[in-house]
Amino acid sequence: MAHGRLLIIDDDPDIGRLLRRIFGSEYEVALTEKPEDALALLQSGRRFDCILCDVCMPKLNGVETLRMIGEIDPAQADRLIFVTAYPPAAATVERSTRRTIVQKPFQTLRLRELVEARMAAPIDEWDEPTVVS
Repeated sequence: MAHGRLLIIDDDPDIGRLLRRIFGSEYEVALTEKPEDALALLQSGRRFDCILCDVCMPKLNGVETLRMIGEIDPAQADRLIFVTAYPPAAATVERSTRRTIVQKPFQTLRLRELVEARMAAPIDEWDEPTVVS
């Protein structure tokens, strides 16, 4: 039984499938490799309790995707957690977006904790942004 909706945006299909396996038994998971497809879901009215978004993707990167999500629905932008395989990008993105960033390869337990907290807490109760390696 799903206890929330999770949107995963990652251009690496292997990472996307892994994240779906990790979270699919607990949450309703929507997975897309293209930020444009995620934006189309949001424009159509779909809403999510948490969004996991890769930082480095072709065409639209994670920061651009976050900005566009915020234009569609600022509350949805507030639900976004970044994931990245590029440690130098993590600190820069955290400073510029004030979003939590999980570095790949991620610790599954820690990622679960972050997603569960985001799913459960009202927006005003979320922790300050952090970089998690």
